[in-house]
Amino acid sequence: MTTTPKEPVPGYDDLKGKEVVASLSSRSQVELAKIESYEHAHEGRQGIFDKLRWLRQDEPLPNYDALGTEQIFKALDKANVARLKEVRGYERKFGNRREVLEEVDRLHRERRVPLVSRDSR
Repeated sequence: MTTTPKEPVPGYDDLKGKEVVASLSSRSQVELAKIESYEHAHEGRQGIFDKLRWLRQDEPLPNYDALGTEQIFKALDKANVARLKEVRGYERKFGNRREVLEEVDRLHRERRVPLVSRDSR
């Protein structure tokens, strides 16, 4: 397979629609954006757009898809609860790395504000 300069990812033009759809979950948001743009300019296959609509979203941290586990841990050092929830949701949907999810859950438990009972007032 040779890559033409116009392909959004190597070998893209050699893939059938179902093969493209099957490969999308393993792509970064940057790659998904390139694929979406390419599809709009070329074949415009509805099945691919349907899958892209479900997968495309903002990364919870800048360049998240390119970060390794340790880099994510470092980026979460000062993350608030809302950001931790964003990372957890994104990680569950895309990376599903056990160690990242465990660290996010640990930090979430540590940082969330405990509910105050009316009885304790």
